[in-house]
Amino acid sequence: MFNRQKQQTDPRVDASRRASLAIAWGVAAAVAYLGLIYQAVQLIVNATNGQWSGGNIDQGIVHAGTTFKQFGETYAQLATIVVAALPIFIVATIVLGIVARVRPRLTFIAPLLIACGVLGLAASLLLVVALVANPKNGIQFAIALITIVIVSVLLRLQRGIRRFFRRSPALASLLFAAVTVFYLIISNSANISSLMLEQVDVWLSLLAFAIVAYCGVTLVRIGQRLRGMGGAGLARPGGRR
Repeated sequence: MFNRQKQQTDPRVDASRRASLAIAWGVAAAVAYLGLIYQAVQLIVNATNGQWSGGNIDQGIVHAGTTFKQFGETYAQLATIVVAALPIFIVATIVLGIVARVRPRLTFIAPLLIACGVLGLAASLLLVVALVANPKNGIQFAIALITIVIVSVLLRLQRGIRRFFRRSPALASLLFAAVTVFYLIISNSANISSLMLEQVDVWLSLLAFAIVAYCGVTLVRIGQRLRGMGGAGLARPGGRR
């Protein structure tokens, strides 16, 4: 049943959808680069007269050079190169997506879109590694992951914990209190949401270019189907043109 539905889909419609997806996430990468999330949050903060702080959000990849100065000269040089290269990949992604919508049969569009996605993904990944793999954020990120693992393990062991409490309530309650205090200590100022918000534009850029690369790969396959349909139509004797 599912195979029949898959065979009945129009490759031109699929190509248009993938091209639109690439355009949309190219725009999302531009939003991350320009720091429009930070500007939108500041508008809300100003509208509420500062009653809502909005959290600690980065001001966009375009300002990554100033952010990286605190991590050393190497990171600052890396940020300068990436910040200069990302706008090229963003603009190319949007343009190639528009061309793919108009002319889905062009064979060179999908490989170029893949190249933009991979290069943009690599640049964004370098920024993520540089922002996370440093003494300050690296330790906090590791602690945040540890807290998630601890909570998930406790949730899976909840039946055993209840049995242990019924058998020895004093020891179980003291152990639970100790674990709770330990969790509060290590999770202080180290949670995934706050850490990701501090580099939300870099994470958004990473996701955007990953989806762009996916769109390019699927457009390669869709283009092969389109060319196959064209060849089959020409090969049919007496077929309508």
